[in-house]
Amino acid sequence: MHPLRTTKIAGDSDIIALVKEEAQLDPEYLSVTTAAEEGQLPDFTEKDGLMWYSPDSETQPHLYVPEGQARTQLIKEAHDSPTGGHLGVHKTYESLHRLLYWPKMFHTVHEYVRTCMQCLRNKFTNQRPLGLLQPLPLPDHCWEQASHDLVKGLPKTPRGYGTIITFVDRLSKRILLALTTSTVDAVGYGRLFFDNIFRHFGLPRVLVSDRDPRFISNFWKALCKCLSTNLNMSTSHHPQTDGQTERANRTIEDMLRAYEAPHQSDWDEHLIAAEFAYNNSVQASTDSTRDQ
Repeated sequence: MHPLRTTKIAGDSDIIALVKEEAQLDPEYLSVTTAAEEGQLPDFTEKDGLMWYSPDSETQPHLYVPEGQARTQLIKEAHDSPTGGHLGVHKTYESLHRLLYWPKMFHTVHEYVRTCMQCLRNKFTNQRPLGLLQPLPLPDHCWEQASHDLVKGLPKTPRGYGTIITFVDRLSKRILLALTTSTVDAVGYGRLFFDNIFRHFGLPRVLVSDRDPRFISNFWKALCKCLSTNLNMSTSHHPQTDGQTERANRTIEDMLRAYEAPHQSDWDEHLIAAEFAYNNSVQASTDSTRDQ
């Protein structure tokens, strides 16, 4: 037999009294009561000073529990008691939902079970250990360390562009954007890097990138070796290594999407304005704009 049937619903006058008391303090409960009395909510009926919810004619009426301590006590009874068994969210919710109702019940049960100390102490997770964070060392100067990545798959514009190269300074978080095509090779990528980064800031001491074939090509490795620059590749299947560039890519895409035409063929015309807007905004980690 279900534990709530024998303890908290059928025979416990204390919980019934608490429900009636808290019902007078819950505005949402009172509004439902008024609407039910006026015939606006046929699924709700009043009996013996309590509201009952009947989703259909074949389902047993559920007691509507107002917001307050009654909900917590009922969840505790269904989850913490020996007959509750400290089961998971779905099983606890199902036990309560057989006889009870309140708005967003699953969310309430989820929050209670998620923070249950007994469950946290005694149960294990099937997720593999996440491991320790290994952040990259902070640079001492702007553009001493830079990360770069490609935003691919964009609609091709009349000028022939379909890809954006994003360069990010790891200290100031300033970005520089360059237009290119999806077929750009390592040589072309190196030229864009030379034209957009090297001519303004010189050669960064460290370059952080993902494992795009353009970045791991022999040409790119040889170029970095000749210029005495470290090329730090992200670990396979761990894009968070270069997370700041990935996040910058997403922000730029959101900005362009807000201003491009419905046919999405003019996004390249808004790229310079988007770069300025991004660099002119305050960065949370530095509490200043990217241009300072």
